[in-house]
Amino acid sequence: MRNREGAKDLLTEYYEKVGGKPKFAPKKSTPGEKKRKAQSASSTPAETKGTGRGRKKTKTDGDSEATPEVSSQRNGKEDKWEPPKGSWDDEVMNIDALEELPNPNTGERERYAFVVWNNGRKTHHQIRVIHQKAPQKVRTFLRQLLLTRVLTSYR
Repeated sequence: MRNREGAKDLLTEYYEKVGGKPKFAPKKSTPGEKKRKAQSASSTPAETKGTGRGRKKTKTDGDSEATPEVSSQRNGKEDKWEPPKGSWDDEVMNIDALEELPNPNTGERERYAFVVWNNGRKTHHQIRVIHQKAPQKVRTFLRQLLLTRVLTSYR
């Protein structure tokens, strides 16, 4: 209770500074839409989801290496495709292989991961990009690789 002694005054002072206490207007529901409970005071409009479908968009660094444009052929047509922005964990089916290849710009050898996407496309990206964009898939791939090597060494 001692910690709360000046809390009300501080809160009132804060509301005066920011222009008043926030007011939440109830959302008008449309026919066919389920009614939801009122928002809690701790949530903000940026945190709430629309209809509960789809994925929440996240900001990325904007690194051009992180999302390279990939050309591929499908049905005899060449088309351009870019990996999604944000996390790739839900979009990647699996990591197929790891390989060390020379970087075409610098000539130095760098490690790349070959990625199989849910839409059937296959791309390769630097390991540091895969660690950032799809950490769970990297963990799964490395776990399977380790188990395979351990099990084959006992035979």
